[in-house]
Amino acid sequence: MITVHGSGHRASRSWPRKTDGGFNIAAVTDCLLALVDEELSRPRPALTLPGGISAAASGLRVVHLAGVQLGVSDADSKAAYVLGRVEDDGIRQRIAAHLIERGLTDADMRGLADAAGLFLGRANRIDDHDPLEPINDRILTILRVGSRAGPGVARRHVVILDHRGDEIDLADPAQRGVTTVTAMELRTAWMLGSGRGKPWVATVFAR
Repeated sequence: MITVHGSGHRASRSWPRKTDGGFNIAAVTDCLLALVDEELSRPRPALTLPGGISAAASGLRVVHLAGVQLGVSDADSKAAYVLGRVEDDGIRQRIAAHLIERGLTDADMRGLADAAGLFLGRANRIDDHDPLEPINDRILTILRVGSRAGPGVARRHVVILDHRGDEIDLADPAQRGVTTVTAMELRTAWMLGSGRGKPWVATVFAR
């Protein structure tokens, strides 16, 4: 059985073996080329993202950006809109305090994602796939990365936008906004941002 997975609705197809034991390679190739043409023809609006916000506030900014990219938030909305949609006063105040001081916890990120109409789940296993490789256009990957800050490490959240060969496009609101890094640079920063020796990665998609 050969299966080609597409990101669109009912875009995946499978071909069983023929009676002679082979496969219909021409049909598989045509399907792959059609998916590539569809992907290349899809409109990709230019993403603008100001950089230089605090590392602690980067989690809110990337959740809001994910909502915009996945079509559940208006492009002209503000990140504060997501925080305002958190219904529980205590949770909203806790998140607001973390945005100023320590940065967001896993529970904070999930609360913001839920308020934005998203599902965010942290991946506990990272040995069965490459977290730096985008999954599809309906699922975004968020990483917690680190950079040296004196004797310590400043941790921030980023979103993977695209991966082309050795170049990875990132939304990095705590530094340069939309930027391009190498896979090695991102992996090094990702490992530096580990908590208790475990790299942090989450996937997010629209509910």
